[in-house]
Amino acid sequence: MEQVMELTEEQLRQIGNYVSRNFDELIERSRYAQSRNYEISVIERITRVEEELKSQREIMMFGFQQMEKRFEAMQKYMDKRFDDVNRRFTMLMWAMGVGFTLTTTAVSIVSVLTR
Repeated sequence: MEQVMELTEEQLRQIGNYVSRNFDELIERSRYAQSRNYEISVIERITRVEEELKSQREIMMFGFQQMEKRFEAMQKYMDKRFDDVNRRFTMLMWAMGVGFTLTTTAVSIVSVLTR
């Protein structure tokens, strides 16, 4: 059994006026308004998180650039240090070679003269 209520133009106008006057209050009480407020809150939080992530990314990039500079400086220092060590090692090898040569020559001369 279906009941249909027929409204007159005047009644419809009165309902329209009532809804118009109380629209904000009716919307605030509705589930749509509550979910809309929640959505806005979530969007604001997401925006703040995105801004913070951007800030963190910039800080990390700056840190990586500083680390890169530090590694380059350390590499130059180590290269210079190894060059110095290599030069000293080469000089030591030459000195040892000359020493052994002189010692061998001296032993040979002494051995020849003593015969």
